[in-house]
Amino acid sequence: MESREPATIDRISSLPDEIISHVLSFLPTKYAVATVALSRRWKDLSTSLRDLDFDNRLVHRNPLETREFKRRRDLEFSRFVVKVLRQHKNLNSVRRFRFQFSVDYYDCELSRDVWCPWMESAQLEEIDIRLKSVYDVGPICELWSPPVSFFTLKNLNVLKLTGIRIDIMPASVCLSSLKILQLLKVRTKDFELLSRLISGCPVLETLHLENCCFKIWNFDQVLIASIPSLKNLTVIDNDRWLLCSIEMEAPNLEHLYLVNFGELQFMGSSSPLSCVHSAWVDTPVYEKTLVDDDEVEYRHHDGPRRIGLLTQISNAKEMLLSWQTLNFLTFVNDNVAVQPLLPLFRDLTHFTVRPSENSLRCSDTKLARSSFVLHSLLNSASKLQHLVIDMGNRRIRMEWEDAEELACIPECMLSSLEEIEIQNLKADEDERKMVAYLLKAGAVLKKVNMHLFEDVVGYDLDDMEARLELASLLKLPRGSSTCEAHLFLPNGDEIHIDSNV
Repeated sequence: MESREPATIDRISSLPDEIISHVLSFLPTKYAVATVALSRRWKDLSTSLRDLDFDNRLVHRNPLETREFKRRRDLEFSRFVVKVLRQHKNLNSVRRFRFQFSVDYYDCELSRDVWCPWMESAQLEEIDIRLKSVYDVGPICELWSPPVSFFTLKNLNVLKLTGIRIDIMPASVCLSSLKILQLLKVRTKDFELLSRLISGCPVLETLHLENCCFKIWNFDQVLIASIPSLKNLTVIDNDRWLLCSIEMEAPNLEHLYLVNFGELQFMGSSSPLSCVHSAWVDTPVYEKTLVDDDEVEYRHHDGPRRIGLLTQISNAKEMLLSWQTLNFLTFVNDNVAVQPLLPLFRDLTHFTVRPSENSLRCSDTKLARSSFVLHSLLNSASKLQHLVIDMGNRRIRMEWEDAEELACIPECMLSSLEEIEIQNLKADEDERKMVAYLLKAGAVLKKVNMHLFEDVVGYDLDDMEARLELASLLKLPRGSSTCEAHLFLPNGDEIHIDSNV
């Protein structure tokens, strides 16, 4: 009997318009519009999209192309966006508008037809606009500033802006439905505009400020904000542009993320951050100034303010601190040990200590008397269950001393600490001492995972003898009979004592 090939069935076209439209909403608009080649029906659907996602990174780029060619290419993309908007059957129905435009620094123009006036009457729920330089040299703020009507979209739930400037704002901002506000490399000509923006978001739950520049007229200006609904706060200032202090009342805050920004105070009740259960604190503890060719001057920031912040979040269950912040809170001048200044973290179960973001890009950093610093932390967290220690890159060097205070084992190591993870282990003498101490003192440990740094000084990780020598870490005495210790290469392969791996 002659076999027949099964007939090709177009199952997608048999789906209802609502389902196909939903599928198209997951595609960048460039590809969704391309479906017009399939049939008249697809053309109708592509001009009724409720989710618009434009990204000029999807345009083919030639590293050898001239600047003039780049200009023409970016102009063509801008015209494509305008064309899609003009051919759309009902822009008022658009729910999400995402626009990513990566260009050479200050090297293009955008048509204002992209932004207005259609946005003013649309029922937008999410706006995500990202203007970036392909060389990541800074914000390309000259490209666009949102119109006044942008800040009165009552249906807007999510607003994410990157690389733009804010020139004007209505006297009364009304973003009554906004729950997520994210500003990355945003500039304003007036410091007060940020305060006005935040005040106009009565149900805001997530606020993310990263490397923004808000123009101030003196360094004593303070941003005062009351956000009772706020649950998540992120402030990152790696570029040191946020030259102001922030005083905030956020009694329902649950997640706090601070990087390189220490001028933040929380106001309100005696326990303004009692609801915080996870915190990431990597605040600068000193400024380094070059006095002459040989001498460097260190100017410490306000230590009591840092301690006060940690005291306010002492109810947290999960926390990350940088080594530098932790070290500063444990010592005074000349590395003289003092009574630990850390508050008691009675509910802390998961803790991570890692190098500061700045130290990962700077010169060598010595973690003075790391044994005392880590011991002070463990003493402050009697219920700790999971500990992560990240040793960072090769510039981070530990100093571990067999000091007398180590003889007194912290309560958590005797009763609750079950898992330890050590990342970027370089296996030098001081780090080996740390591993030996943790394994021996951990009376209830169940698992210790050690991940080697990609370039362990003095060891060729491809050499079998070197691996066997590193595997000696797995033979160190353990205080818990049920503790399993594992050692991993940078590629994820595990090193065993009695195997060829």
